[in-house]
Amino acid sequence: KEKEETKTSTDSETGETTENKDQNSSSSSITSSSPKVKPEAVVDKFLNRIGNQSLRSAYELVDNPNWGSYDKFSNPNTGFGAVKSVEVKNISVKSSSDKAASVNAVYQIVDKEGKSIMLNVSYGLKQVDDSWKISSYKVNSSEKK
Repeated sequence: KEKEETKTSTDSETGETTENKDQNSSSSSITSSSPKVKPEAVVDKFLNRIGNQSLRSAYELVDNPNWGSYDKFSNPNTGFGAVKSVEVKNISVKSSSDKAASVNAVYQIVDKEGKSIMLNVSYGLKQVDDSWKISSYKVNSSEKK
């Protein structure tokens, strides 16, 4: 059942009272297999979790065989465990369909040694169990700061 809401407003010039009946916008929700979360939001969440060293929760957003096990992914010398902070500059969707998406991200990372690098990365995402997972990662450019 949809709820009807009546709004009463008074016109300040004429003093007339008008009633507007609004139906809840729940009827506009379209049933679709598309995930509710947008692919760029997943990349943003991933980068923020890396920057906060929430590596386990970042790893949950990934379905990329190249990154291997969680231990390899979070390795403090060769994996994302070496990252001290991430500052996201820009995230944009390159392409998106129901099953796959490509998202570009520009961000600066600082590693545990204090070295800073600006990265421009393309993330490939795929739909897995009604949510987006990062399935590929390609560095387009990197610049040491």
